[in-house]
Amino acid sequence: MASTVNYRLLLEKDYTQLLSLYKQCFSNNKWFLDYFKKYTDCRNIMGFLIEREFGEGIKYCLNSGLCYGAFNKAGKLIGFILGVYFSKMSAEDRQVVFGLDENGNPPNEECIDKPLDALNTDVLYIVTLGVSPEYRRQGIAKTLLTMLVSGTNYSVIAADVTEEYTLPMYNSLNFSASKISEGYYFVVLNRNLANGF
Repeated sequence: MASTVNYRLLLEKDYTQLLSLYKQCFSNNKWFLDYFKKYTDCRNIMGFLIEREFGEGIKYCLNSGLCYGAFNKAGKLIGFILGVYFSKMSAEDRQVVFGLDENGNPPNEECIDKPLDALNTDVLYIVTLGVSPEYRRQGIAKTLLTMLVSGTNYSVIAADVTEEYTLPMYNSLNFSASKISEGYYFVVLNRNLANGF
């Protein structure tokens, strides 16, 4: 199936397809379920919650020009990667992209802001990477990641990862992983230190 996949830069016109696939990819994700646990029926309204909390962040990413999509031969979006130049983001931009917790604080401050700020360099941050379940394990995510990394001159690329099964893919591209908590990892590629790319 992967041979019939076309890749291209995602544009604003792709928002509806992207949001639909985003919901499909993450509605049962442990991180999202924990994030929305204050809603007793969160599983039943997950799509609505994702759109409300992350819709504007997805639009922000689309406008960054650092988003790529994989499309099947029928033109349906089957995979995506969203990136931002983290070091160029204002505090307000970070809130739009990463959301706020129930206390009005960035939920990822410990896992994203502090580690990235500590790198003390320009960072390309991978906000999210997703592939439709029926197209997984065909190299689509790795191709999208390679496209994003190859398309930038930033020497440091980072992401937080909530799906442990994706760690071997990051490792194969010379990312190093640090465990933040159970089922939650921070991965970094420093091209000044890594071979490849």
